[in-house]
Amino acid sequence: MNSQKLFPKKSKVLKVFLIFSLVLLLVIYGLFSSRFGWAYQGEEMLMTNITRDIICLVIWLVVSLVLLYIFLTQNYYLVSNDGIIHHKWTKESKYHYSNILYIDELYTKKHSTLLFYTKEGKAVYLMLDKENKLLSLIEKNSKNLISRDEFHSKFPNIKL
Repeated sequence: MNSQKLFPKKSKVLKVFLIFSLVLLLVIYGLFSSRFGWAYQGEEMLMTNITRDIICLVIWLVVSLVLLYIFLTQNYYLVSNDGIIHHKWTKESKYHYSNILYIDELYTKKHSTLLFYTKEGKAVYLMLDKENKLLSLIEKNSKNLISRDEFHSKFPNIKL
């Protein structure tokens, strides 16, 4: 199998981005705006304060659009014969099929987010793609998968 590139669902990425964008708006507006000072100022300061507010909103809009493009294009999975490489901006995380021990299908189906545990008991959350190819490829290629009861007996401190 050649390397296959899969992108997470755009709706899931947009939900995360929306929260990030609103926090960014609050930070930019809180640091650089007039904080609606034009509502309480005289005529001489009105245009200056409104201009500051508009500049803050334009900066937020431009930064948000650039970050949205980055969020949508620089977050993807490369699926190969031996594992999955999750590329996030400039960081890459590799997950070998042989290291995946348990897939929590209940959580995965409920939240549309793949949850699997490695041999070390580490939980990994990955946003699913539109057709759920990522889930089916992991289920098909992971040879060391165990049942829920076996996983719970091996890692009793992890709540499932």
